[in-house]
Amino acid sequence: MPTTNIPQLLNSMCEEVSFPRSEHKTLLLDYTKGLAISHFKSLSSIGRKMGHSQSSLSRMLSNTRVTTEKLTSSRLNFIQNFLSNNGLEPKYIILDETVIERYGSKIENLGKYYSSTAEKVINSISLISSVLYVKNGLFFPLITKERTKGDFTGQLISILECLKLKNNIILVDGAIMCSRIFAKVVNSASTIIGRLRTNLKVVIDGKGFLLSKLKRKTKGVTSFIAKVPSYQAKVKIVIDNNSQETRIILCSDTNMTEYEILDHYSKRETVEEYFKQTKGLLGLKTQVYSQRSTEKHSELVALYFTAMMIARYYLNVKDQVGFREFVEQQVELHYLDKALFAVFSLFVHNPKAFFSSLSGFI
Repeated sequence: MPTTNIPQLLNSMCEEVSFPRSEHKTLLLDYTKGLAISHFKSLSSIGRKMGHSQSSLSRMLSNTRVTTEKLTSSRLNFIQNFLSNNGLEPKYIILDETVIERYGSKIENLGKYYSSTAEKVINSISLISSVLYVKNGLFFPLITKERTKGDFTGQLISILECLKLKNNIILVDGAIMCSRIFAKVVNSASTIIGRLRTNLKVVIDGKGFLLSKLKRKTKGVTSFIAKVPSYQAKVKIVIDNNSQETRIILCSDTNMTEYEILDHYSKRETVEEYFKQTKGLLGLKTQVYSQRSTEKHSELVALYFTAMMIARYYLNVKDQVGFREFVEQQVELHYLDKALFAVFSLFVHNPKAFFSSLSGFI
């Protein structure tokens, strides 16, 4: 049976990375494990748990000799081999951004971004992420970049270019959906399904309409073929009026039914699950300062999350556990390993003391 051992999986995912010295790899992997083990997700807390100084962890994150790109490439190749070996063929790639509140004046790319959690604009950094959806309960982070104060759409496109799209379905929300993203996906022979803002104008049978007006005139689930002048293409648009909200979803494949489109788009919620679990359990919100450190930190969060996903997949169905329970199990195993190692060390270095301590239990 393939391994479900997290440290072994983490080590395997870094096999393609060339480390200057073995201590560099040890430090990086210890930091990655510490993201789950440490109760407080800070560099100082992780360092204390794993036996490293805060300054050594900071240097590791900012070090250019082991780049984030190399770590990501090695991990993505590992995911590809895992999928191939298990006959899994995912087709969904979810593109999204999340904001992380930050404090201080020395933080690179700090800006004011809207937080859906806080429901207001906050001082924060923005992370652009892509997630691969395989099936229910099995998904993987792909590439994460920190948003800079430049061409936001261009940064999104650069991630799509790194992913080398082919016959995928790309899922995006209204903040990302735009003509340049649409063109990039369609030209790569993939399909894009994304939410539209209501101020967009569409043409139906030669007449122009604002989506906001069409939304008010529809009930239930309605779909139609329309031309979007700004996209220079005919698309299928689904208006979904449900009890909670009204959604307007675009699909570049006009042959899909409205319910197929809505079913595909529902997979986009997976990225929210990823952000929720990594922020709450794996320290994605840990405060680091430079863009280089933030992106490497985010990659190491993705590294642990990927190992967790693969380990959970290989467990028997009866042993499947939730995200939080799985991380708690890893913490328990970590302390058990430390205790067993301490007992073994005592036996090797001081057998008399070892057997004397055993006599207390007999």
